[in-house]
Amino acid sequence: ISITAENNSYLGELSAQAGDDSAPAAGEQIAGAGTVYVEEAGNHGVLSVDNGGQASVENGTTVTSIGLHQVGSVVNLGDGLWKVSREHISASFTGSGGIGAGGNAHRLTLSEEKTLTFDMDWSDSVYGYLAVYILQDEDGVAEMSDALVGSFSGGSGGEAYSYDVTLPAGSYSILLGSSYDSLEALVDGSSGYDGGFDYSLDITEAGVWTPSEDALGGFGLTGLWVDLNAAEESSILYRVVSNGANTLTIASEDEPDVPVGAEMVGVHQFERLIVEGGAKLNFGADRLMIADVANSWVAEGSELSVGDFDSATQSALQTYPQAGQIHQSRLAGSIASMTLSEGEWYFESLEAESLTLAAGAVLVSSDVTIAGDLILESGSEMTTIVDEGLSSASLQLTVGGRLHVK
Repeated sequence: ISITAENNSYLGELSAQAGDDSAPAAGEQIAGAGTVYVEEAGNHGVLSVDNGGQASVENGTTVTSIGLHQVGSVVNLGDGLWKVSREHISASFTGSGGIGAGGNAHRLTLSEEKTLTFDMDWSDSVYGYLAVYILQDEDGVAEMSDALVGSFSGGSGGEAYSYDVTLPAGSYSILLGSSYDSLEALVDGSSGYDGGFDYSLDITEAGVWTPSEDALGGFGLTGLWVDLNAAEESSILYRVVSNGANTLTIASEDEPDVPVGAEMVGVHQFERLIVEGGAKLNFGADRLMIADVANSWVAEGSELSVGDFDSATQSALQTYPQAGQIHQSRLAGSIASMTLSEGEWYFESLEAESLTLAAGAVLVSSDVTIAGDLILESGSEMTTIVDEGLSSASLQLTVGGRLHVK
């Protein structure tokens, strides 16, 4: 289904029929069904997504999101407008193969986890494939003892190719060479193919925003709300006036107060939220605020995915357990200690001062770090995320205090 609007102030009901996604035709997308009710006077409105019991594709109903990003700069444009940039990676390297640590390893430093796109091109087809190795090193020198965090090859016959990789914060050496080279040969600079071919490597951060002027009938991020200090819930929310690939233009009469190193996050506010009938609603890495959690629900067989909740919503969800699945990437920085009530709770990773799993609570995560005590009440469960195609996976659990199993 495709809907083109003349403005983004629509009030009322928007319905779309979703069918079984088991065999969609080529080029077809399954629309998320439901009702959208935007900013009713006096409150933040109600969002209801109901898939009518039909099968839903992964992330079946995806909400336009800003995500969580480190603030780069804030520039005064005049007339009450400010341009806010996010930190983003863009680097280009050229050379001749093979490139090893003999003074030629390329360097990359990340202040936070990033998903990067590696676009590679090379000039010759004699040396097999163009191979790339990514070593995490903290001393600026590539060594065989460094962790190998990424490796891939492609471009048979000198063709260009592209690859996406997610890297945590850290310092990296990037080594390129022929697929006939060993990693050891590239590390010690003894490649037998030095100067054998020319190459170029462009590294960019994946997931740039669609500029509002290029939104093809849409609005980009125009109209969304952003918090320029995600760690402080009481900070001001700003309305996005327009956006570029890595910038937001916001309206404010006063200069935005942005601490050094602050992160921005998109914020979605609703009076009530209803997800039912097998629907899968996804807010990306954004924050979700629900004023009336008591009359909101995620029904059994349905899913809600968010970056995080504000502390009031997170707390209220413990009072009103949900039958469906809730997936969140993290806890809001203002939440130190918490109790997870009955229901399934999915975290990509979870960090907290202390954590209690109440009876009936199921925590699913791949990495849990608790600075203080972890309490598992009788009838609670901790398990890990098993990727599709794997038969097992491990849970990284770190507890700084005591582990209580009741």
